[in-house]
Amino acid sequence: MFKFLKIAASVSLCGALMIAPAAEAALVNYNFSGAIDSGLLVGETYNGSFAYDNATLTNAGSEFVDLSTLTFNFLSTSYNLADADFTPTADFLDGSFLGVSYLVNSIDPSFALVSALGTGIPEDLAYFSYQTVAGDSGFGSLNVAAVPVPAAIWLFGSGLGLLFLNRRKNKNS
Repeated sequence: MFKFLKIAASVSLCGALMIAPAAEAALVNYNFSGAIDSGLLVGETYNGSFAYDNATLTNAGSEFVDLSTLTFNFLSTSYNLADADFTPTADFLDGSFLGVSYLVNSIDPSFALVSALGTGIPEDLAYFSYQTVAGDSGFGSLNVAAVPVPAAIWLFGSGLGLLFLNRRKNKNS
């Protein structure tokens, strides 16, 4: 019985360690990519990454969190937070991630990452938009994926390792 309680306590501790980092504020990282599907630049691709600190999120109503980092690669050029015309944000509605708002208007072509509106209809998706000085414009898809948190994986692996060692030690006793 004591052995069972010891193992249960170890499992509970590992679970608490995994949950604790999620409850605290953390830097949330995403990668994105896409391709232009209309206009003269059809077929051109773009990609990048961004991060924001989720400490201020309340998960109620419309929220706009300033990005901590952003890299954007488009037409063989790299852009970052400093290139934006206004402070780039991660946009949320009632805790649901809608996308990123990012505009670079000082180059040709000017371009933007545009968040979804949060209407819930299938066509309401985040997208990429561009416009040239000559008047051509187009749109592109935007695929966004969260980057896994390696610390949680290490923590989980450490907990499993400790359980294994504890069990092995008890078998030898």
